[in-house]
Amino acid sequence: MQDSSGHYRDASRVSTAPDGSYLLEAARPAELILEVSFAEITRSKSITLTESTDSVLADFALPEPWYVLVSVTDEIGNPIPGSEVKTDLWTRRAVGHDGLVQICVERSRQWIYADAPASEDHGWLSNGVLIQPPESQARITLRKLGVVSGTLLAPDGQPLALGRVCLDLDGDQFSGAVTDSLGRFRVLAEIGRSHTLRTANAPEEPKFQDADERARSVIGRLDDVHAGDDGLTLRTRWMSWDRTLRVRVLSPEGEILSGMCVGLFPETNGCYDMGREEEGPDGVVRFSGLPETSFRLWVGARDKDASQADWLEPELEHVIPDGQEVQMKFRKGRWIQGRVFLTDGEPAKCVGVWAGETGHGRDGFSQTDSDGNFRVLVDPLRPSPYRVSAGFELNGLWQSGFLDGVEPGQEGVRIHIERSE
Repeated sequence: MQDSSGHYRDASRVSTAPDGSYLLEAARPAELILEVSFAEITRSKSITLTESTDSVLADFALPEPWYVLVSVTDEIGNPIPGSEVKTDLWTRRAVGHDGLVQICVERSRQWIYADAPASEDHGWLSNGVLIQPPESQARITLRKLGVVSGTLLAPDGQPLALGRVCLDLDGDQFSGAVTDSLGRFRVLAEIGRSHTLRTANAPEEPKFQDADERARSVIGRLDDVHAGDDGLTLRTRWMSWDRTLRVRVLSPEGEILSGMCVGLFPETNGCYDMGREEEGPDGVVRFSGLPETSFRLWVGARDKDASQADWLEPELEHVIPDGQEVQMKFRKGRWIQGRVFLTDGEPAKCVGVWAGETGHGRDGFSQTDSDGNFRVLVDPLRPSPYRVSAGFELNGLWQSGFLDGVEPGQEGVRIHIERSE
């Protein structure tokens, strides 16, 4: 048992009797949290004991455990000993020398992830699979990664300790590291691909900075970096804080839009928005006083009216401010429409429905109405066909169904949810 502050006190652990009953004793008065665990499934309940409390009845309903045998291998099927498997419910298990491990999860659809520690000359890209009852086996394949190493130097040429560096691939951050006391770093890289190595010292939120802190911000960059590169030197210079950026937002037809939400977020610190200046009469949003670093530019509509219902937000843009103007254009989506039915043939109301490239993630999400009808907005320029899925959780079990081969704009899609026992 734990008290309300999270500390264990008073009572020892006990096991349940053959009939599932148990008896615990504790000092009074107390506010306790009673935890019951079985096969790695845990449930907790708050208990209040007063001076006059003689006994408290606390019943627990634990779901049936579900065991899955997981294998973790490389791309050619070799087991990866030393790897670790975990679920989105925080169950963790170390993988044996044969690359196998059995884990216990709750009987509902969930993700199982695997990762492995890096060695001196290589690392592994974490991966995961989505499983659902009654599957009892899962295989997770990890892709081998190479290593890039070197030294980060301050503008005065001295090694820069506790500096952050990152490796970009196709414009997105792929891996990162913090330098040691001698400015040395090691980052993971895709084998056979070209990367960009850069500093990732995130500029703090402006209101928490003074002039001296801004002056200490540094920037450095190396292009065409490959896995296996060793002994690199990443030189830095002082970062300027006088950059400007203009953003023009356009409708799908190319008309200038005003009153749109425009956000600018540092790539290395997504927890704050740099803010925005007022739009000018030309509909252009102007930013100023920006640091010389990479930003994610996001645009969205505050409240879509009926004429904008099928608009898709512009893709995230990655920019380094340098006085340029960036155009962000909304795109026209297409609806996938249909109905969802339960196993008894009744319409499934208030059920989540999502569409994604077959076997991949989500591109659109919606919910059925009271008659099981749905419509999901998707991007017609994305690869198709789509898998349209529907599901909900009932008594700890995931009830779901899906339909493959659905094209953008398709109507009359029918999805039947299969009941999990």
